[in-house]
Amino acid sequence: MNIAHVNFFFTDKHIAAAKNHILRSSNYVKNYNSDIKLWFGFCGYRDHCDRDRLQILDFTNTHEEFKEYIDYKVKAKGGRDIPEDVLGGLNAAITSMNWKSGTRVLIHIGDAPPHGRRFTKKTDEYPNGDPKGLTAEKVLEKMQSNNILYHFGKINDSTDVMISIFRKIIGEFPVFDLKTTGDNPGILLNKFCEATCSAIISSVLLTTTVRNSESLYSLQRRKLQINQSEPDWTTLAENYGELLLYTLPKSLDEIKDKYFFINSKFTTQHISFKLAPQPFSVGAERYAYFASSH
Repeated sequence: MNIAHVNFFFTDKHIAAAKNHILRSSNYVKNYNSDIKLWFGFCGYRDHCDRDRLQILDFTNTHEEFKEYIDYKVKAKGGRDIPEDVLGGLNAAITSMNWKSGTRVLIHIGDAPPHGRRFTKKTDEYPNGDPKGLTAEKVLEKMQSNNILYHFGKINDSTDVMISIFRKIIGEFPVFDLKTTGDNPGILLNKFCEATCSAIISSVLLTTTVRNSESLYSLQRRKLQINQSEPDWTTLAENYGELLLYTLPKSLDEIKDKYFFINSKFTTQHISFKLAPQPFSVGAERYAYFASSH
């Protein structure tokens, strides 16, 4: 799996949170499924007027290399107006990084919109849009054709219009609320971890269902057609697999601890099951989804 973080953090506190959350996210995914191999990359963007407008670390499978790059190479600075080179940053992440894995996740964390009156009414040195001719349609369609799943981390409300426009182009995608209380980097760190783990697990599940970009994005948008009849299970082949289970909390304190399930160990149980040809609606569970356990 490749995970690209395309982000420009506006204070050093947020950069620290970004680097520190990677190890926690890696440990969570290892507990979830040790067969998932993570490769982390970074594409930071500033604005067109800045030196080192783009900073790119291609994919690495070592947390130490990622952390060292953020420590010594990435600083939050630059920019004369509110919008940033968002489209240039996304385009670089898509075209300049070595995407290889079957599951490709791009987590874009931003605190400012792209250039152009289409995205913002604030002061903008490029009110007609990206000076290099990039458009949201070109960039996002390229991302879609490369089978890269997009997730956005929202730090403030200035990106609301951008989110709406992006969704009109590629359909629904997850948006994580990364707003902090009192500019507290510890709170942001926890939110980063929750967002990253959610993005990884949901994307793995999605890409194990379909393997081409058109199907991936259509599956995200699709409303399932429910069959009103339960399938004839006697005609369907039996399959075998493993069921992943959480270790259940044993005390009230563990139940109240919102990080209990992130940090808990998993157990597995061997099961047999049959797959229905399409979702059906029968009995107390009105949205039985694709399968029956035996």
